[in-house]
Amino acid sequence: MRATWLLCLLLAAPVGLPAQALPPRSTAVLVHGAWGGGWDWKGVERELRTRGWNVYRPTLTGLGERHHLASPEIGLATHVADVANTILWERLENVVLVGHSYGGMVITGVAERVPDRIRRLVYVDAVLPFDGECVASVLRLGEGPCGDVGSMQGEKGGLVAAHWVAPDTPPPHDVAQPARTLVDPIELAGDPGHGLPATYVLTRDTAGKPDRFETFAERAGALGWSVRELVADHNPQRTMPGELADLIVADPSADPDGGAVGEAWIDLFDGETLDGWTVKLRGHEVGDNYASTFRVEDGMIRVRYDGYQEFGGRFGHLYFDRPFSRYRLAFEYRFVGRTMPDAPDFARLNSGVMIHAQDPRTMPVDQDWPVSLEFQLLAGQEPGESRPTGNVCTPGTRVEFEGRLDERHCIESSSPTYPKDRWVRAEILVLGDSLVRHMVEGETVMEYRHPRIDGTALTEGYIALQAEGQEIDFRRIRLLNLGEPR
Repeated sequence: MRATWLLCLLLAAPVGLPAQALPPRSTAVLVHGAWGGGWDWKGVERELRTRGWNVYRPTLTGLGERHHLASPEIGLATHVADVANTILWERLENVVLVGHSYGGMVITGVAERVPDRIRRLVYVDAVLPFDGECVASVLRLGEGPCGDVGSMQGEKGGLVAAHWVAPDTPPPHDVAQPARTLVDPIELAGDPGHGLPATYVLTRDTAGKPDRFETFAERAGALGWSVRELVADHNPQRTMPGELADLIVADPSADPDGGAVGEAWIDLFDGETLDGWTVKLRGHEVGDNYASTFRVEDGMIRVRYDGYQEFGGRFGHLYFDRPFSRYRLAFEYRFVGRTMPDAPDFARLNSGVMIHAQDPRTMPVDQDWPVSLEFQLLAGQEPGESRPTGNVCTPGTRVEFEGRLDERHCIESSSPTYPKDRWVRAEILVLGDSLVRHMVEGETVMEYRHPRIDGTALTEGYIALQAEGQEIDFRRIRLLNLGEPR
């Protein structure tokens, strides 16, 4: 027996051969959505393991097999800690962190907590929040602001029942979700994802069909993430685990532009003509560019008043000829020349770019400004004066600012003051009626959400350059379309 045992050892471990190091295995942490549990991702785990991956699928507190721990006190921070602690206690490194639906909120918080442990983020038909947002606000699951548990649809005793599950259904199945997790706002120091490489997987029941989560895919595209589409229902982990596993495994750096919602910047201004643009001046019919108020010279669109005897309240706007809904708009401007003597005092070194503006053909002849949102442009009037640019003004509209409906006509940004005659680079990120972000010289100076007209969501509109008595130049007007208006 002893000889046989020694022979087996020799055969099992040949003497003199160096040990072969196995290649490091990739690790995925799969985070389920609301009402679900880790059980929901067994099929994807199986697919990933056949591809040589390590897989963890933690169940969030109060859900799945941990539903006996359900409590009204469980909030988003609890679930972020669930996943962050899984990564820390299991000593995981280079994690591909996957979040589905509500799980997008969770992995966004985890990326903020342990970014050094994460290699890549994958959002699967998931909420992609900006700072201060909650699930209830971005998916319109309640009437109140973030933090208001009682406003949640279906909330009872601090929980939101999975009403689609029959009482006698054997486990595993969806269970009640702690309501606080859906109304707790996320706190982020910057953009979501903490600068980590990320992929967004958008599912559609039918190719090309509008989808509730499309806004988040467009946010991802605007952040420069890889965006992929999968024709599937909202739960591809159940119905298409193999295809979903392929998308999780795929390295987006190999094809960073594949499947992106937006593909290329376009020039709205050709540098030579006003082709594609329409003028509307107060007191004049659409298309009447009185005294060449808007003109093209030296590759710029210029607002000039040398043909005027008086301003006469001719507030003007130059409209690009088609509406947009979700996009990035970049442009440069500088204040020059004079302010018309009879223009209002507020017009001095003041202009703007209108977004989500009404069609100029719907404006009465004597209407001053279109119903719109205005990216207000200002320059300093006196040395040392604080006069920020990139503010928002709201002719005929209202927005949510810092988490609540703001009734002010103009809201000041955090930008520095720029002098007359200096070119200033500006950019606007517009995501339908979800979010608008103002940027000046590459820095975010203002964000606001849910623009509306008399309570109705303002989802799209025209872009217009303003002329209200102050001479100004515009150039390099470019747009990246992130989705067609619907």
